[in-house]
Amino acid sequence: MTSIKAIVMSKVKFQHYVPRFYLKQFCFKVRKNTGYIYCYDKFNLKVRPNKINRVAGQNYFFDDSGSLVQPIESTLRKFESKFKPTYKKLCKFENLNLLSYNEKILTSLYVVTQETRTYEMRESLRSGISLLRESIESRGVELTSEQKDEFEEALTEGSLRGMQREILKDIPDFASILFHMKWMLIRNTFDVPFWTSDHPVVRWNDEDHGFYGNLGYLSSGIQIFFPLTPKLCLSFVDPVKYASLPPIAETPMLDNVIHQNWLQLISSTRQIFSNNKDFSLAEEYLTKYPELKDPDRPRHKII
Repeated sequence: MTSIKAIVMSKVKFQHYVPRFYLKQFCFKVRKNTGYIYCYDKFNLKVRPNKINRVAGQNYFFDDSGSLVQPIESTLRKFESKFKPTYKKLCKFENLNLLSYNEKILTSLYVVTQETRTYEMRESLRSGISLLRESIESRGVELTSEQKDEFEEALTEGSLRGMQREILKDIPDFASILFHMKWMLIRNTFDVPFWTSDHPVVRWNDEDHGFYGNLGYLSSGIQIFFPLTPKLCLSFVDPVKYASLPPIAETPMLDNVIHQNWLQLISSTRQIFSNNKDFSLAEEYLTKYPELKDPDRPRHKII
């Protein structure tokens, strides 16, 4: 019978919201138990090498430190182990046709999970709640003391963690949409690598849908990108608009790589990761758009 002491001793303190097996693909040096990756910090504009063991995570991010069990961390780790062979297969053979039906399901589930589990998702929830309160008060509505307390409670780490857990429950529904989109692999043929970040699944849409927004999974023109390695990116795109595109494409221009890296920059919370220490492009963009350096920047807007 497992003792309480043994359970406590086996608890994971530093919980990754971007897994190490994934970050290892972007390392400039790998050793048996870890890897070293270049990290660019948007807040202080500094580059430094770091172990992947200590990036893209926080102490007790998913499960409360006082809990004897860690259901979210445990479930995520088991799922990562299950997906890892499919991920390695994609990186090695660069061929979507080699994926079985079940492997495509696994990949869909993993990509949605990766987008949902990050700190940036939590910040998006925080920003949305704050913006809702500001919007109500800007219309001259005076909140009661009870309503103010409810807003304050909703912004606590415990409440935000709970909301994120609830969103994780909806992953199968979103994964089903992703599964039925058009899948593509984009090969990077240039010396400039694809970056990844602390929020690696990013969205883009060339179409302007006005009030309704254009970044939903079912939005016309939607494009979702997930860099697999510095040389390979998996994308999911609108199956109608992009029906004629080939399942495997090479980046025809360096601008395509730069665009992907720009998406990582604007979508990340704080850190960009690469196997190359040249982040001059990030510095250039942050000079033009200094608001991206603000950790409390609004993630939403109400029209």
